[in-house]
Amino acid sequence: EALPYAEVITSDIREDSPAVYQHDFLQPLAWGALGMVISNPPFVLALEFIQQALDAVIPGGWVVMLLRLNFLGSQKRKPFFDATPPYRVYVHHERMSFTPDGRADSVEYMHAVWRRGVSVVDTKLRVI
Repeated sequence: EALPYAEVITSDIREDSPAVYQHDFLQPLAWGALGMVISNPPFVLALEFIQQALDAVIPGGWVVMLLRLNFLGSQKRKPFFDATPPYRVYVHHERMSFTPDGRADSVEYMHAVWRRGVSVVDTKLRVI
């Protein structure tokens, strides 16, 4: 309703996914520039997913990633965060469940949000 003319494209690398496209997101995109990318990337590939998503969205476009909170603490990723800090970080106050039985993971999660081309001095953090 907020974006009445938005087209939603779903993509997943898994063949059993209900997504419209089975596609490796780290490969070149066939559908052109996007307004927003929302993903739950594999932790070991999360930085590459973020970089690919930032390249894929139009200027001012949004990138939203579900990540482990400890993604922020890394010497390897520090140069990326210095050059490209998130616009917002939303920390989940409860541990999330990713299993059918509803059992929670032992890891805290956040949604990190970037806006392509929008300069950020200080990331705004909120616990939700």
